[in-house]
Amino acid sequence: EVGYDEFEKRITIPLRFNNILYGVQYRAYPKKFWATSGFNKDHFIYNFEPTEERTYVEGFTDCWKAWQNGTKDVSAILTAYPSDGQLDIMSKHEVINLALDNDKAGYKGMMRIHKEIGRDVELNVIPMPVKDAGDCSLEIWQNSFKNKTSFLEFELMLMRNKPRLYDTIQEELRRGEK
Repeated sequence: EVGYDEFEKRITIPLRFNNILYGVQYRAYPKKFWATSGFNKDHFIYNFEPTEERTYVEGFTDCWKAWQNGTKDVSAILTAYPSDGQLDIMSKHEVINLALDNDKAGYKGMMRIHKEIGRDVELNVIPMPVKDAGDCSLEIWQNSFKNKTSFLEFELMLMRNKPRLYDTIQEELRRGEK
């Protein structure tokens, strides 16, 4: 149902949840997003289904690319740092695979997910050698997905390879910063 509005020169993305249309997100270039008036993403996950195992990415294009690369049970949280409402929705799965962006915001989001629901579900991290799932070729995505790690392994790797970044993220999470 994704379309292109030639008059406004923007991509239109319907925001459905449980077969209800909650709004429409628009994307224009250079990268700019906005949604229909009144849409609140705090209780919304793009392409959500209540599956036993689900992979989460940040954005629409990440979701589309992961789907094209063979991961059909994929959803986008439309942010790096999920809200309490989104975390509640995510907690319905038994296994969660995270492929958030390979940057500070993505790492921080994964740590928030782990802190809030990671003890109640199996939480895995997909180690991508690129910025995000949208940048993955089929081969890179499949290799990354095959080499997913536990959250603990991800956290230890971050502590070892980027200790200052790890400490900064931990401090910001303690202070409740988004």
